[in-house]
Amino acid sequence: MAEKQEKSGTKSSSSKSKGGKKNGLLDFLGDSRTRTVIGLFFVLLSAFLTLSFISYMIVGFADQSQLQDLWGKIFDPEETVDNWMGKIGAAIGHKFIYDWFGLAAFLFPFLFLLVGFKILFRKALLPIGRSIKH
Repeated sequence: MAEKQEKSGTKSSSSKSKGGKKNGLLDFLGDSRTRTVIGLFFVLLSAFLTLSFISYMIVGFADQSQLQDLWGKIFDPEETVDNWMGKIGAAIGHKFIYDWFGLAAFLFPFLFLLVGFKILFRKALLPIGRSIKH
């Protein structure tokens, strides 16, 4: 009987040493400041993409000639675009809407908003899994 108590005592002490070990990355991600920064990043990214896409839908035809080679001229101060979010917004809107996804690109800002809100406030606006499914 003494052996059983001894063995169980060693098991619990070894499990405590394993469980007491802290993971630096998990602590970093679990910190409230990190959650706030990551949540705000997703919410602001959602706002930026939404404004870029809406502006591309409104004035994209005026920027069409400049958008063909905009990545090469993105830092050229003489190159101008009419997109509300500037050259980067025009280029992102063109890639997402014209080249890749079409109007379905508006799902990305929506999902980024849901994720950012959930990270920031720990409360879901809508269930993310069900929002993706349908």
